[in-house]
Amino acid sequence: MISRLGGDAATRVLLWAFGGMQPNPPPYLRAVSNTLSLGPSSWGDSVISADGLGWPFEDLIASCDVVISKPGYGIVVELGANAKPNILLSRGDWPEEPHLIEWLKKVAPCRLVSSSENVDASSFSQMISEVLAEPTKSPAAVGGEDQVVDLCRQFWAI
Repeated sequence: MISRLGGDAATRVLLWAFGGMQPNPPPYLRAVSNTLSLGPSSWGDSVISADGLGWPFEDLIASCDVVISKPGYGIVVELGANAKPNILLSRGDWPEEPHLIEWLKKVAPCRLVSSSENVDASSFSQMISEVLAEPTKSPAAVGGEDQVVDLCRQFWAI
């Protein structure tokens, strides 16, 4: 993937994934060396449009080096299921956040950034290095497909 996007072996691919939220691109986005950013098409030429690649979201997560997002239920599960290094921007007063982060740190390299932190290109680059340097973790056990099939069979008596 990296060569198709214009990078080389030293290039890290960052996936900026905010679901329905569309924050403005951070000012340091292009200042971090040796990175390619995949993000929302609304960010224009600041990023490679993740939507424009036409890949399923699961493939984008599996193919990038680090995900930058907010700690929501869906993304936390995806990150945990892939043991994907991530940097999450705190939602502040969201009551579930501490519990999601506590679980995620058990299965994936994770850094939570509070809105009060002063992030610039240097500190962001350091965060990327830190999560990539963490030991590889075992992804969370996922599944449940068999249980769903059994429930459907019971419900519809098939």
